[in-house]
Amino acid sequence: MSLVPWSFVTGDIMKPIHRVVILLILCVVLVGYGVGGGGSTSELDSAAAVTNVVTGTGDVILSFRDYADTTDDDMDHVIFNTNCVATGQNVEECDLTISTTRLGLNEVRMQIFGAGDVVIDPIGLFGGNLDTMRHIVGLPKLAGFSLGSSIANGTVNTTNTDLSTETPTTEWSSVNITVVLNSTGVFRKGSASLQMIMGLGLNAGDGVSNPLDSGDQDWSGEDSIGFWFQCLVTTSADDWQITIVDATNADVILPVPALTAPSQWQWMEVDISGVSDVNKDVVTDLDLTMSAAGATTFAGGSDICFMDYMWVWDAADESALGFDVYEDGVLVVYSMVTATGGDRIPIVEAETTDYFIHYEAGNDFLVPVSNLSTKSLWGMAALEP
Repeated sequence: MSLVPWSFVTGDIMKPIHRVVILLILCVVLVGYGVGGGGSTSELDSAAAVTNVVTGTGDVILSFRDYADTTDDDMDHVIFNTNCVATGQNVEECDLTISTTRLGLNEVRMQIFGAGDVVIDPIGLFGGNLDTMRHIVGLPKLAGFSLGSSIANGTVNTTNTDLSTETPTTEWSSVNITVVLNSTGVFRKGSASLQMIMGLGLNAGDGVSNPLDSGDQDWSGEDSIGFWFQCLVTTSADDWQITIVDATNADVILPVPALTAPSQWQWMEVDISGVSDVNKDVVTDLDLTMSAAGATTFAGGSDICFMDYMWVWDAADESALGFDVYEDGVLVVYSMVTATGGDRIPIVEAETTDYFIHYEAGNDFLVPVSNLSTKSLWGMAALEP
């Protein structure tokens, strides 16, 4: 595939007036489409410019296409979008966004802001995939944190038993969707995620189910279910639902938040604090299924979703970091025993083994997995701007 602007002739046989006319036509075409050429390349004369002639602010768009591809792929393949957000002498400020295409969708991969930040954002199946950082933002602002003694009972109140292993199909099975797989090429943490291929003819209640094979679980006092999730399309809140199946009382169905970007890992929290303990003290099964609206969202038949690393925990065990961190922005967590006469050698605690980070809008939290109650914790994190 050759992605180049529409080529034009610049030979000596052309008269100057012809060049002017062609350059003017080219500017109009570039603003609208930037249509792909036939494999040749050409250079714009220094006098050529792509401008927004309507107002001093707004978007100027240069896009590249390839008409040699299939008929259903007539779309912008690479887009350069300059957006000017301030005008006036000595106060001009413009941002540049570069988008590329994956699986038929334009996705922003680089942003250069007039204010100074440069963001390279490998979203899609690379966004946060394979336990990598979701994006690069120059040198982020760093800050230290100290939690003192962490919350007691970390090993009691936080669990992922039967919820997250590296062979998730041993825990989760299909409920009327086409395929459920262990994905070793797309995962957020560890080495595998649960891949769900939707298929056709979907209905409310279709999805996956987990029978908690190690035995019934008591989630009395627990406040949250959290997990990493992504789909090839965006979703609305309640397109997906969590169902807590209790042996002695009625099932409880709860909405899963919206996925706000396609093909990008997103941390999801389902609030179960309002569920009565009698409805979650003998939990036999946990379901992740679609609502009627969700079945409509995925009606195309070719959509895929991935789920990884699910936890259940008590909000009382959360330790506030005191600031908003980037995903994977907690660089290191150190600990040291607090008891007099104890070993004063600092050790590094391991993510997902000793703790995980619960991301919220604004300040984020560390949740202990192992019992850290006898230790003081401190560390370093990269902050959101």
